[in-house]
Amino acid sequence: MHVSIVELLRCPAGHAESPLVAAAAKQRERRILHGTLGCPVCGRTYPIVGGIADFRAQVHPASPEPPGDEPNDAAAVRLAAQCDLTEHNRLVLLAGHYARLAPALTVMFDARCIALNVPPDAERHVAAEASVLRVDHVIPLAAATLHAAAVDATHAARLGLAALHVLLRRRGRLIAPSSAAVPAGVQVLARDDLEWVGERSVEIVQLGRATR
Repeated sequence: MHVSIVELLRCPAGHAESPLVAAAAKQRERRILHGTLGCPVCGRTYPIVGGIADFRAQVHPASPEPPGDEPNDAAAVRLAAQCDLTEHNRLVLLAGHYARLAPALTVMFDARCIALNVPPDAERHVAAEASVLRVDHVIPLAAATLHAAAVDATHAARLGLAALHVLLRRRGRLIAPSSAAVPAGVQVLARDDLEWVGERSVEIVQLGRATR
């Protein structure tokens, strides 16, 4: 868990937003390896163990999953283009199988990656480069913070693309399965049989003419 992500985290309990407070028991440079995230509003605490923050209400045993495809440079370059990683230090949320590409995006494109519900066989590797979160149905982030987000079919259904849309900055990119409905406020830029790439629309403000 990178310390720069802490100020963007919010309690998923559903009350008024407030930044969480981190207490680090073990830290290496700017990464918290072990510690606690606390909510000053409701008093809930969320553990950080092995660099991974756990926001789940109840910990369930991990269901066995087949090993995923090994990430490769071509897949990372494709995702970077979809996310429009044309500048350094862009904040990207990657959920499910996309999370496997977080280390590559961090190293190759200097992105700040938040990896959500990483497949168990890749979690430790991803946590070495990205900020890994385990969540239920709520993404514990402040609104309008992400430059891009990519979610697989499981997380598109579990989290809701409308909720993801709120977390994007203006012109932020959203990558989702081609079967997923496009939420209001997102304009599709490209689509194929696998996925679509959308962009959060810029709200148009009507300017009134001044009266004399």
